[in-house]
Amino acid sequence: MTNDIKHHNAFVDRVFEGKKEYHRNAAKLPIEEKVRILVELQKIAAAIKNNDTIKKKRIIWQID
Repeated sequence: MTNDIKHHNAFVDRVFEGKKEYHRNAAKLPIEEKVRILVELQKIAAAIKNNDTIKKKRIIWQID
């Protein structure tokens, strides 16, 4: 195995381990925080999609 492949595999391993850690931490969040994150993602998606040529009504949950 060449050095480049070993380096690539080590990098990929670190990326996947980071993703696993992120998901373990996200699973521990309270439901209220998960919903808040979801609403923020809805806002981001709506802002991006508002630039599309196809205009659709975007639903963003209202929570307070």
